Amino acid sequence: MAEIGLEGAEVLAVGAGEAGGGPGSEAGGTPGRMCQVVLVAVTMDLPDQNPVVVLREIDPPRREVSIPVGLAEGVAIAYGHRAVATPRPLTHEMLTVVLERFGVRLEAVRITSRVGRVYLAEMVMTSPSSGPQTIDCRPSDAIALAVRQELPVPLVVDEALFDD
Repeated sequence: MAEIGLEGAEVLAVGAGEAGGGPGSEAGGTPGRMCQVVLVAVTMDLPDQNPVVVLREIDPPRREVSIPVGLAEGVAIAYGHRAVATPRPLTHEMLTVVLERFGVRLEAVRITSRVGRVYLAEMVMTSPSSGPQTIDCRPSDAIALAVRQELPVPLVVDEALFDD
């Protein structure tokens, strides 16, 4: 297993929340209890051609969830987490600047469910002109944005996803 530039469990999140309803499901149901996690690694098992983002629960029993992502997204997450400079802004770096200039804050990233092998996520964002807005997204895009924020962004996972 090769790691793409991430060591340790550096903090990516500072708070955990709870969402009402039943447990998350294969069909993308209502999220259950949300558990705070940190980004532990972006790994690649050869001969697989796609990286896996490994998230670990902050509180015991410190379970892990592994989310497969595309190669470009895995590299973007690793670069953002390690603050690797690039000659020109990558997509997530550019979007971070756009959000900052318009006063939009990424408040939380939630990994909510899984449908087959596809994980579903949402970002909670706020701006000076509106309250919290929830936006559906790919987990990889949300994590790539979260690691580029000036302040740590809470990253939470539906508890049911640890059992998969």
